Amino acid sequence: MKSVATRNPYICDGCAPKLQRSVFAFVDVLGYKDWVKKTKGRANQESLLLRLHNALSSSRDWLDGGNLPDFIQKFGDRDRFSLKAFTDNIAVGWPIGFRRGDGEGELISALHDLATFQLKMVQAGFFIRGAVAVGDIYVDEIAVYGDALVDAHKGESKLAKDPRIVLTESAKDVLQGYLDTPSISGGAQRSRGVWQDNDGQWFVNYLDTILIAEDQVGPFFSELKQHKGSVQSKLEEYGHDAAIFAKYAWTAGYHNDFCDFHGFEARHKIDSDVFASQRGPIINRD
Repeated sequence: MKSVATRNPYICDGCAPKLQRSVFAFVDVLGYKDWVKKTKGRANQESLLLRLHNALSSSRDWLDGGNLPDFIQKFGDRDRFSLKAFTDNIAVGWPIGFRRGDGEGELISALHDLATFQLKMVQAGFFIRGAVAVGDIYVDEIAVYGDALVDAHKGESKLAKDPRIVLTESAKDVLQGYLDTPSISGGAQRSRGVWQDNDGQWFVNYLDTILIAEDQVGPFFSELKQHKGSVQSKLEEYGHDAAIFAKYAWTAGYHNDFCDFHGFEARHKIDSDVFASQRGPIINRD
């Protein structure tokens, strides 16, 4: 039997690159250029590089299934997805199998992967923004190409705005089909991984990952505490910059909404006075 030269699911040995209908995510690490500009001195820059590299490596390991048992990681001769990264930009494609072809299973799996990835990055102090699409794509170490890239990139740059991963219309259509299927039991339970925001956007409810073993051991409050600390740190760092502060205020609001939704004690929440709106009339100080 001929050995497989790669585990990339988009590559066929001896074949020309071909588009595959896939779930595709385009993600951007926020603040990268600002960190580089603000970090002075080679030693400080290398320290930041180490932090970012460790965070990306650890978070990507969850995507790669490094946290799973060996027998699951080695199951089959191909990976479930292909990932390409260039420091602050990450592209991930999950090819849709031919057995069902509707993409529902791949989308649910991808959303779970992305939720875990996002939580791990935030806990390390790196916030991300992105979008998920469903369409044709090809992903390898040389190129990322297809309409799903255009769709997801537009979602990341035009719709996401805040540190959230939104679903484009193509992804929403697939998820809606999944939720509307009569045979799916516990549909409401399985839809917890996606929330709808005030502006109507559907986004990955990544904090739901702390409830992955809720019935067995309860919520992982230590993970929630790390998330709270990371958000508070950013609010303090950018209190002088209204535009950037607003992005982390969104995350603080999301954190508290999640706590309220699940009835967590007030001690798990972020003090709303720290990020509350300061809207009001203009006061004549003359």
